[in-house]
Amino acid sequence: MQRFGPSEPYSTNHLSCPRCGHHSIVARGESKYSCLNCNWYRDVSGGGGSPPPLLVIIAVIIILFVLIAA
Repeated sequence: MQRFGPSEPYSTNHLSCPRCGHHSIVARGESKYSCLNCNWYRDVSGGGGSPPPLLVIIAVIIILFVLIAA
């Protein structure tokens, strides 16, 4: 792939847009892609991160309930 300047996208012609289907996806950095046709955008960095706080609180309550009931 030919790379242009740091602020200019480089072409990824083999990728089709999941929204419009055109082969107009360009990379806008290491993990950011967008469609020139319909302005679809995705950051695929996969940050993962931590689970939502509410999910953690529910999990702790369930674990405590199981431990107390045993």
